[in-house]
Amino acid sequence: MPRIGLPAETGKIEGTRSKVKRLVERGWPDEEAPGLFTPARRPTAAPPNSC
Repeated sequence: MPRIGLPAETGKIEGTRSKVKRLVERGWPDEEAPGLFTPARRPTAAPPNSC
């Protein structure tokens, strides 16, 4: 947790983890492995002039 500026206390870690898991459910970040969160890969739209 020091990487994101929070103390490495169990309460802070678990609280933050639960918040990020809720964001995963909404599609904001992806969870590639347990506890490994990355920005969500958004599908890119095709350019308007493509066939």
